[in-house]
Amino acid sequence: GIVVSWAKINGANSYEVYRRAAGERSWTRIATVSTLSYLDKTVKSNIFYKYTVKAKSGNAISYFNDGALVKRLSDPVITGVYFTNSSVKLQWNKVDGATGYRVYRRGAGQSWRYICTVSALSYTDKTVVKNSYYRYTVRAVCGKYFSDYNPDALFIKYTGELYKPSTKSQAVSYYN
Repeated sequence: GIVVSWAKINGANSYEVYRRAAGERSWTRIATVSTLSYLDKTVKSNIFYKYTVKAKSGNAISYFNDGALVKRLSDPVITGVYFTNSSVKLQWNKVDGATGYRVYRRGAGQSWRYICTVSALSYTDKTVVKNSYYRYTVRAVCGKYFSDYNPDALFIKYTGELYKPSTKSQAVSYYN
């Protein structure tokens, strides 16, 4: 989904969250919350949405503002992994609206490290070290918009041996 967040307004005890999709003229209230953020789980991939928030205190309510424009891109899912004696090749599904894909990797005890952006649906990592553990994730890109880090990040132990599994589950396990 899309997380919408805003700054606290003095005196407000709740906030109304409004949304409209590209091409729509009127706002639709999608939630009333007392927090400073809202997760909109009803969005679809490759559609521009505009959000605005009104502050409320009793019967008093603020005006609409221009809002913020956001595009939701689905998270790519890694669908294949192949080992050679010097690399790991990843493949993932196509995401509607994506113009590229950002590949990230992290080793044991490390944070995500950006590797590269590609337009293809695969990437070959030639910087792997034999008998090392790695996690990979891919984010869809369209201009300034990105999908999230996929929570099902790929976890592998690179053995340095040739391996072409027939199913994803033969090659990978996942962190819970």
